[in-house]
Amino acid sequence: RPWSMDLPPACVDLITSVIESWRRAPVPVTELWLDASQRSSGKQALAEVRSELEAGCGFVVLNVIAVQDQRRDESKRAGWLFGQMHGEARPGHSGLDDVFNRGPNLVVDEGVSFHTDASFLRTPPDYIGLLCLLPARRGGANRMLSAYSLHQALSERHPHLLETLY
Repeated sequence: RPWSMDLPPACVDLITSVIESWRRAPVPVTELWLDASQRSSGKQALAEVRSELEAGCGFVVLNVIAVQDQRRDESKRAGWLFGQMHGEARPGHSGLDDVFNRGPNLVVDEGVSFHTDASFLRTPPDYIGLLCLLPARRGGANRMLSAYSLHQALSERHPHLLETLY
């Protein structure tokens, strides 16, 4: 599974150091920014991740962002910092959105239909990040579809079908 990767140690170290600084001087998550040097170092460390996103299947699953003694709010900050290392981090319409299954009244077993996250933005992001803080006891699977990969596959296998899109 080439799309399943560990977060590079250089990224873990950078996130850990920024989280430790945040503990001394807390700010809201969307006010926590990496400086240019930190972003550059993070981007270099994420070259393999970027390669899989751009030339591979179009998505990656990064294994646990392990920050020692990390709390829930720190995990969200770690995800926000990762976004800055990878590209332009932008919060959703209400900051960093939380999604919860709050019990038996929320039916998720059938899954959610394919949709575009952040379609409300004037310029949609190139990438969407999902940070799982607490894995589901059962189910919890995600299905991903890259519109770019789908377009490429159609152009190679069934180019006549693309006429409908244009």
